[in-house]
Amino acid sequence: MCGIALVADARGRRSHDTVSEALGALVRLTHRGAPAETASIDGSGILSQIPWDVFADDLPAAFAGGRTPRVLGMFFMPRVRVSALEDLIAEEMRRAGFSGCCWRTVPVSFEAFDSRRTAGFPAIVQLAAIAGPPYGPVGLRVSATRQGVTV
Repeated sequence: MCGIALVADARGRRSHDTVSEALGALVRLTHRGAPAETASIDGSGILSQIPWDVFADDLPAAFAGGRTPRVLGMFFMPRVRVSALEDLIAEEMRRAGFSGCCWRTVPVSFEAFDSRRTAGFPAIVQLAAIAGPPYGPVGLRVSATRQGVTV
């Protein structure tokens, strides 16, 4: 069985208590389909506001502060096509009115996984971009069909 939980403050207040409650709900969710001996699990976690300060060392100064409208995307890509896909996505973002596209490789550890499983794992990268005037399009969907990929 799979599960889903929603924890939020109805007034939109930020607090550590909300994060703690969300983590508590996450602990209670289980998935009974992955055998323990393969060290495989489904992706699970919590979604929160983007912590831009965490990215300060990896992104240019233009992303600092809260005045610039920014976006962050998460991509799971075949390791052998990362560079070509990054170029394609960045070009589509520029066409959609975004600038300052910066890629960041997400730090991950595969130590908990069986080595037979890690060969097929994707590269996990993030794209940060600055919205152009008047703050870029709403609901952007990047369609990279030229390469047979919809992002």
